[in-house]
Amino acid sequence: MKKLSLVLFFAFFVSLIPHIVEIYNYFKHQDIYFLDGKPFIQNPDGYFFGRLARDFKRGEDFLRNFPEGGVGYDYPPLISFMYGTLSRLTGIDIEWLGFWLSPIFGSLFVIPFVLFWHRLGNLWVGFAGAVLTALSSAYNTRVFVLDLDTDNLNLFFIFSIALFLLLAYQKKDSWHVYLFVALAVLFSLLFYWWYAHPEFFILQFLGFLLLALQNRRLFYAGLTGLLSLWVLISFMAGYPLGMDILGRLFIYFGIPIVESKNLPEVLKTISEQVRVPFLHSYSLYFSSKLPFYIALIFLPVLFFRFFKGQLLLLPLYVLLVLSVVKGSIRVYMYSAPVLAIGFAYGVFLISRLSDFLEKRSLKLFVGGLFPPLMLMLAINWVSLIDRMPGFFISKEVVQDLQRLKELTPKDAKILSWWDYGYAIVYYSQRTVFHDGGTQFSIKTPLIAYALLQEEKTAHKLFLCISDPLFNHRAWEKYKNSWAL
Repeated sequence: MKKLSLVLFFAFFVSLIPHIVEIYNYFKHQDIYFLDGKPFIQNPDGYFFGRLARDFKRGEDFLRNFPEGGVGYDYPPLISFMYGTLSRLTGIDIEWLGFWLSPIFGSLFVIPFVLFWHRLGNLWVGFAGAVLTALSSAYNTRVFVLDLDTDNLNLFFIFSIALFLLLAYQKKDSWHVYLFVALAVLFSLLFYWWYAHPEFFILQFLGFLLLALQNRRLFYAGLTGLLSLWVLISFMAGYPLGMDILGRLFIYFGIPIVESKNLPEVLKTISEQVRVPFLHSYSLYFSSKLPFYIALIFLPVLFFRFFKGQLLLLPLYVLLVLSVVKGSIRVYMYSAPVLAIGFAYGVFLISRLSDFLEKRSLKLFVGGLFPPLMLMLAINWVSLIDRMPGFFISKEVVQDLQRLKELTPKDAKILSWWDYGYAIVYYSQRTVFHDGGTQFSIKTPLIAYALLQEEKTAHKLFLCISDPLFNHRAWEKYKNSWAL
């Protein structure tokens, strides 16, 4: 137990290192990253979660998605609820809470990660995998200081649910199986409240059911948990669970739900869909190609050696396959822990060759010094050295957005590219046409198209976008009449 506690503490501390460097650079460059005595949010979605944390109101939010009539909320996202509650209890600004808490949230995943592998019987894989994931660029580009976003706790929930399901499987002959399945259900509900992507834990429960096929008590406990989740989340969402998953699959694979051959493809207008070939992505995970290829070689061995445990991490393996097929930078965050454990297990197997060596010095090196040396060499040090804060929005732009409140009437409608939609509402409390939550609408490609045209044509397009009855058929009509 003492050894496990030390490993957990050290892994958590190491995972904080890039954030400590980032915090140092925030204070070192206050002239760039501070405004009115506090840092300002540096990711688009953070302004959405921050505004709901600050002034959530149940019902229709008419400051978003003009001219369709706003977006409705039945309850605030969990991240907004947490930050809003803490802000009201402490009197601390949302920005400062995000500044200090987001690094902690982003590092919490190492705890269930290490515990999961400890229960599987390989603490080294848990420790090395957690450290390599936490220090990789693939993870740190999605989790950073003042990142008020759901990416901070996504891996925490995935590994926590996997840990509870693993404990349920290992305690299948006692009543504890019901306790751990109930905890997995609870964390799945929290995960949905946090991220609203049920496909993650659905895959985990399906993996659990495959493990439980030969144990009636275990199978019925898992099936009851999955059905309970389906009912509860369908009630929370307001429609049967599964429809949103199908819609996201269509969008992700470029299958248009509403098709028009004369409109730019929505996904091609969004920067985060930039593709990086998977075999060229090694620098996002490791220091060089060597640990990357070690991970790829030994990952299948690890998967079959710990097959039962890996079934509970099924969503991560599915996303690894998607990262190979699609090369999406967004998905690489979830590939990082899989590749990290593949490398860690490869190093572990190589170190076991010391059992066959007779020379004492060679035996000591291979079995004792080789694993930590390989870990040090594999760490993605580029993501740590002189790590600067993310730079989504500059201080000058923030000051301009604040002035919008003074320069425009209360009923003004602000048209901009979707990246700035949340920030505009956060600072000016003015209505916007679209933002990060409505980017997959007809308006996004039309605004992109309009911004590339000369002023007269762009103005006509913007008038069309302002029409709540505008649709693809109207676009065809206007396009032909203007001879665009």
